[in-house]
Amino acid sequence: NSNLAQNIYLLDILFSSWIMPILKKGKRVWLEPGNNDFGWKHILQRHYPNHPSPNGKGSLFPVIPHDELESLIFDIIETTDPVSSRGKLLYKKNVIFSNGQSAEIITITSSNGQIITSYPTKTVK
Repeated sequence: NSNLAQNIYLLDILFSSWIMPILKKGKRVWLEPGNNDFGWKHILQRHYPNHPSPNGKGSLFPVIPHDELESLIFDIIETTDPVSSRGKLLYKKNVIFSNGQSAEIITITSSNGQIITSYPTKTVK
């Protein structure tokens, strides 16, 4: 039902409307609600199955709880060293999800620490 999907989506935005900062080597990194181009809304719309997406889907995470996905994004930033790419920082890590699936995940932040996106690139197995 599209109304149910839209209501779930709106609840996700409501409950994810705070900024969740962490420190990475003394620098603040955060995920904010964002929009179609960056942040939590972008990640859900472009890379999470079963979410409405006005711009189509990119590579998809498996269906896992949203709090697991948020924790995963921060874990990647906390446990890996970034590579600089076109003025942004790119973090990459192979992960195993709670459902047993595995993938390489890329998380990209701006140079000031704002999380732009996070997505799986390939299955690791």
